[in-house]
Amino acid sequence: MQANLRLAPISLLLLLLVLAGGLLAAIVAGHLPSGRYWAAFVAPDPSSAGEMRVHYSVLPRLAVSLQAGAALGLAGALLQQVLRNPLASPSTLGISAGAQFALSLALLWAPSLVEAGRDLVAIAGGATAAALVLALSWRRGLEPFSVVLAGLVVGLALSAASAALVLHNERYLEGLFLWGSGALTQYDWHTAGVLWPRLLLACLCAALMPRPLAMLDVDTVAGALGVNLPLTRLAALAVAVALTAVVTAHLGVIGFVGLAAPAFVRAAGARRFWERLVWAPIAGALLLTVTDLVVQLLSDRIGVFLPTGAVTAFLGAPVLLWLLRSFKARGIPPAASRAPGRRAIAGSSARIALMLAVFGLMVWLALSLGRTPDGGWELARGPLWSELLPWRWPRVLGSTSAGALLALAGVILQRYTGNPMASPEVLGISSGAGLGLVAALFMTAEAGFASQTLFAVLGAGLSLVLILWLSSGARRSPSQFLLVGVALTAFLSTLFAVLMATGDPRMLRLLAWMSGSTYDVLPQEAVLASAAAILFLFVTPLVARWLDILPLGAETAQSLGLHLQASRVVLLVLAAAMTAAATLLVGPLTFVGLMAPHLARQMGFVHARPQLLAAAALAAMMMLAADWLGRTIDFPWQLPAGLIATLLASPALMWLLARRAA
Repeated sequence: MQANLRLAPISLLLLLLVLAGGLLAAIVAGHLPSGRYWAAFVAPDPSSAGEMRVHYSVLPRLAVSLQAGAALGLAGALLQQVLRNPLASPSTLGISAGAQFALSLALLWAPSLVEAGRDLVAIAGGATAAALVLALSWRRGLEPFSVVLAGLVVGLALSAASAALVLHNERYLEGLFLWGSGALTQYDWHTAGVLWPRLLLACLCAALMPRPLAMLDVDTVAGALGVNLPLTRLAALAVAVALTAVVTAHLGVIGFVGLAAPAFVRAAGARRFWERLVWAPIAGALLLTVTDLVVQLLSDRIGVFLPTGAVTAFLGAPVLLWLLRSFKARGIPPAASRAPGRRAIAGSSARIALMLAVFGLMVWLALSLGRTPDGGWELARGPLWSELLPWRWPRVLGSTSAGALLALAGVILQRYTGNPMASPEVLGISSGAGLGLVAALFMTAEAGFASQTLFAVLGAGLSLVLILWLSSGARRSPSQFLLVGVALTAFLSTLFAVLMATGDPRMLRLLAWMSGSTYDVLPQEAVLASAAAILFLFVTPLVARWLDILPLGAETAQSLGLHLQASRVVLLVLAAAMTAAATLLVGPLTFVGLMAPHLARQMGFVHARPQLLAAAALAAMMMLAADWLGRTIDFPWQLPAGLIATLLASPALMWLLARRAA
């Protein structure tokens, strides 16, 4: 039986190898007659376009895909062993996003650093992201769910920061976007020649660590055997970060290969660490190569460029969802069973009134205070205020309404799941609304605001139902519910990246939406959004009793006369509808749906009804501030309000993770 298990990885990898060989033969046959294969491989005829393309494009691309896949597979195996976490990988820990952000930052503001040592820049970014993830999850003993949740949040935040840099430098937009999506297109052998010595050095370092790393499985006796566990972990992490950073520096972000390859060989029967250390790089090389060869065939057939990195993430995110379904981990207690951080404070109405007064002052400033053509500041009054009002009020009304809607949905989701880290953005419901927007753009001849809203509601609802199904039992493990949502967010985000790479002009609308731009909010859209916000501000307090009871648990809720199925369906429909209406205006990632409910609770609004109202007011102020900063902070350029809100909320979100880990 053991022998059969050890032969299983070999058999499956041989199947992948045969598949890769068949795909490569099909690609080469499309460029060359059968008698010219060998000549194209070793000595191409300069007068033959087919031979030159095979020798200087197809073969170098094959070489870099094999190298990059092997490097990411090895990095994933090392990370999973060091953290004893089958969900760990360069993608889920934010290492790739950290390397991408560091390279984007250096390329835009210090290009000489990239020219002198792009590998070191990428390693610094990846190492910083990894250190941040470990710091956020250290107090919970690097528990698997805590580590991956911190990694995915850090990755989302760094990706948003990279997007802000790209949008602010439009002349670099196309190149940085394609590079960030993991484009493996090659035109010579330079990248392949640069990669192999660096990757070989890292692999040799990993080859020196099988025995001490294997001792991590029995760390209670490892010290007695002379193994320095902290040093071993640090060395393995350094090798994994270096492998990931080098690949990212030269090829861009290639998602989920580092997760899928170790999972593939583990499922095939490679139980021991040394087996995974051997087979995971081979599996990674073949998985990435097969994916890239399929991408090349599709690109040739449909005439549309597809970034391989985005496609691998699109295919690999279901692997993460499958692992989450089968992975049992120590969850966090539901919110009702934990000691509340704040007690309810008297005078909720007075404090809400004060918040509304501050909100009114902010609205007046947003409508009045702005930049002059020469870059100065001016408080508009009289005729000037009247002239500027038609340009400013739709953005103000739209952003504040969207913030209030996201906050109301966030309160519902946090109380429904019993998890203070739940929100429309983190759970993927906002991305589901984006999927509905894509459907509207492709299925309707003239996608107006009404049809977009309808499709977005359907997409958000479908996303929410899918999350509930994939995380069945999440009432017992809120962490699993949360991670399934984040994985779905990553999956849908890569789908959007693939769609935008097609060059379809309809995707320009999707690009503006993903960035959370309020530049072109029309008056009628702003009015409809505000009407929706006002409607739900009256409707959601009617279900406040349900929201107070549900966190107490199913048995308690039923004993108090609550019909669980009906109440949950109503709450989920409300959350999906509010999320869809909001994300059409401010994009999928703002984090105000997470931050505002939590801040309201920290301010003493413990019961559902005052928390709903306070969170809505706080979120409206946050989005109003983000929109105003987006149009004034870097005048005459503008940054999308959704991205500004993400950048402002991300540090607070990481602080919440650190408090949760404490």
